[in-house]
Amino acid sequence: AAWYDSKNQVLWLGTDEAGLFQFSTQPELKMVQQYLPVNSKLKSNHITHIFQDASGRLWVGNEQGIMYGTPGRWKSDLSGYSVQRVREFNTVIYVLADGAISKAPGGEKWSDLALQEKYIEGDITDFDVDATGKMWIVSGNVTRFDLIANTYDEFSGPEYYTSQYGNSIAVDHEGAVWVGTEDKGLFSVDKASNMVLNAYVE
Repeated sequence: AAWYDSKNQVLWLGTDEAGLFQFSTQPELKMVQQYLPVNSKLKSNHITHIFQDASGRLWVGNEQGIMYGTPGRWKSDLSGYSVQRVREFNTVIYVLADGAISKAPGGEKWSDLALQEKYIEGDITDFDVDATGKMWIVSGNVTRFDLIANTYDEFSGPEYYTSQYGNSIAVDHEGAVWVGTEDKGLFSVDKASNMVLNAYVE
């Protein structure tokens, strides 16, 4: 996992067995600190995800929870849960851990995101949130959940998304949504919400 803080010119690198590294990038690349369970609030050396919110707090997901805050003022939460993805919309932090999404307004007081199960097929493998407040969710299908209007749209079936093994999703700066799968390559949803198969290796 990696994150570049362009404001402070700091590079954060997460590893699968050596914890979290902090590098300064100016005037040259230099290691500042290595964070481990013995010197921080990390619960595991296996870093799974890094995200920085609008206020500048860093969220570091690991196999046993999440560490968040700023260097020297770390906190931890979600102990025992493997964190997969962190996103923010309107100061609410959303975290995917062990196949379910939790939310915390302002990053405090976690609760489950109340999603209607009929629109989700099995465990959630990934999610992202676009600039308009629509949460894109990958499970056995692709679901678009409007965080503001509380409405759902599904992309499934032969005319849309035909994989049951999606493992990653991302919204680009132009609003297009990209879905990576284990079995059928790369799908995209353009601005007109048409699902197109972009790449498929026989």
